[in-house]
Amino acid sequence: MKFLRVAILIALTFLPTAPAYAQSLLFRAGDIVGDPASLISAAPINDENLVTGIVSGQGLLTLTDWSVTQNGIFTRNGSAQANGTTADFVLVDTGSTGVMAVVKAQDGTLKLIDWTVSPSGAIARAGSAWAGPIARLAAVAVGDTRVVTATQDTTGATKLIAWDIDGSGNITRRGSAATSAGSAVAIAVLSPTRVASVIRNSAGNLEITLFSLDPTGNLAALGTAQGPAVSTVSATGVSLDRVVTASRLANGSTEVDAWTNLSDTPVLASSGQAGPDTRRHYMAGLRQCDPPRQDHCRCHRSPVGRLAGMGSHRDAGPAAERNAEAD
Repeated sequence: MKFLRVAILIALTFLPTAPAYAQSLLFRAGDIVGDPASLISAAPINDENLVTGIVSGQGLLTLTDWSVTQNGIFTRNGSAQANGTTADFVLVDTGSTGVMAVVKAQDGTLKLIDWTVSPSGAIARAGSAWAGPIARLAAVAVGDTRVVTATQDTTGATKLIAWDIDGSGNITRRGSAATSAGSAVAIAVLSPTRVASVIRNSAGNLEITLFSLDPTGNLAALGTAQGPAVSTVSATGVSLDRVVTASRLANGSTEVDAWTNLSDTPVLASSGQAGPDTRRHYMAGLRQCDPPRQDHCRCHRSPVGRLAGMGSHRDAGPAAERNAEAD
């Protein structure tokens, strides 16, 4: 038995070490019940405050400030209501003193409304601005004084517009740029000078376009790449050179892809698909394989000037969830 223990210790000593990853464990700290809503969005103010926006059954947009402690205890503060009704909207944070509501107005046009939030949680309307008719919208804050909107009209035409907000809440339209037509739209920010639009294009495929954004607010397309057939899209920037997309595929499952910018003027390249032996590892391009396999985990390095897919992960979908529950 002694020799067996020694042999096991020697074997463990020479085992190859696998990459170690820190795990983030989320747990529910607290909750509070708000008003009934048909649409909802939220944006942070600071570490202890956020603003929620809800659209009621009558189409009215109401904003509410909430304080939340580290222990998850909520306090409801001030509220304010926008004029008119809306069929779609999103809130974005514009620093520690306010939020921007980007809405499809009652007349079907794009409308931006700046709201200030006082330290006590009182919400007050500041400036507003308009653009043309839209069918779908998305928006992202680029710092505390700039917002970029991505919209599609009834023909599917996709347009990005940069907007600046001054200290009084006045909103000024800056540059704009167009990309492919589509039937779903999202937008992500990588840095103060880079944003990416993500759409379901006219062929039904995921399409990503990277744009430069200069200090005066001018937008210019840099490159485009396409992914699989999708029905809905979502996107977020996770670093200065990486966008992660989450899409619902045509078969109903979910795919998460990471796209990385390898130069100042990149073109996007398709992401690789994960093989069955790698799906147990990290998703969205952070995955490591044991042993490493470039063909499944990370695409081969693209030529300079490309945005390359770093990897992908597919959710097995509803059927697998039912099987897991049965287990």
